[in-house]
Amino acid sequence: MSFSRIYTGQLPARRGSLKAALLSIASTVVMWRRRARDRSHLRDLEPYLLDDVGIPPERRDREVRKPFWVR
Repeated sequence: MSFSRIYTGQLPARRGSLKAALLSIASTVVMWRRRARDRSHLRDLEPYLLDDVGIPPERRDREVRKPFWVR
């Protein structure tokens, strides 16, 4: 028995579980990058464009202050 299995008390992961975990991590990173990019673009929008899409400046400011990991 390997040290990590003894230390954590966990059984070895099934093959599909590792692939699913890696895909989940990759998906999360892609989502975080997209949020960071979108908030950066939102921050840079001119006020007349915000008016065109109906976003008040207060809502924009609140959104761009959020960290990338917050929905």
